[in-house]
Amino acid sequence: MNAFADDSCVEPAVLGAFMDGTLPEERVADVTRHLSRCARCRQLVELATEIEQELSPAERPRWRQSRISWVALAAALALVAIMLPLFRRANQPSRSDWIAQLSAASPSAFRTIEPRISGGFHWAPLHAFRSASATEKTPEELVASGVAGSVLREIGSDRTPRALHASGVAYLVAGDPAAAVRLLDEASRAAPGDARIWSDYAAALYASASADDRTTLQQALHAANRAVHLNPAMVEPYFNRALVLERIGAPRQATAAWKEYLQRDGVSGWSTEARKRLADAQARQ
Repeated sequence: MNAFADDSCVEPAVLGAFMDGTLPEERVADVTRHLSRCARCRQLVELATEIEQELSPAERPRWRQSRISWVALAAALALVAIMLPLFRRANQPSRSDWIAQLSAASPSAFRTIEPRISGGFHWAPLHAFRSASATEKTPEELVASGVAGSVLREIGSDRTPRALHASGVAYLVAGDPAAAVRLLDEASRAAPGDARIWSDYAAALYASASADDRTTLQQALHAANRAVHLNPAMVEPYFNRALVLERIGAPRQATAAWKEYLQRDGVSGWSTEARKRLADAQARQ
């Protein structure tokens, strides 16, 4: 047993192989299940992802191949576990940083929104959102909805693009994608050059579309493409575009879109889901 993991945790070197796509296929499902319930291993994955994003493209291959790096990360995580509460208190989102507040309040064990939202929302397994009339909501759901309400109350009648954007994301988090679409549509017209707004607009359109609503899905595809054009380095619209193509029923285009996403994100939890969706799209061709 190493200094980082107990008997039930995944070895850092295995996580490294999992994240760079070299883990044997028969092990992938086991590691995915473990990450869905183990906060410590998810922290290691998130830490590694943050480090890789700071590296240049030339440096990333050496980082991925270095198992020494994974051992160092495992040791570092022990310090992270000690310092994280202090760090969070010192770095709480300011009250005016509305999307950061929503991201910080999102459940850690599951997500209720299938597409990716900008602003640092972490990956978690997808669970359908339960309506306001549903009983026995989890504490995490109640917290997320409560923060969404607080953000909307703080924004009030502010109609600046930034406020409209945050309001749209708040409604999306609260499970009202139709309201999110209206606000993000207004935000996109007020700030047509903001890739984050267009990406989240695509997410809201996707979430609001019924099963056979190709018109709304085509609008979502346009919004995702607009975000990619405005900011090719932003990863969220690539994920959202692939989701839309998958749902429209275009497996060849979806396959290409998932591959394009994975060229930009090969290590996060979102990339693990993207690989699964890529395999499914390839199987449907």
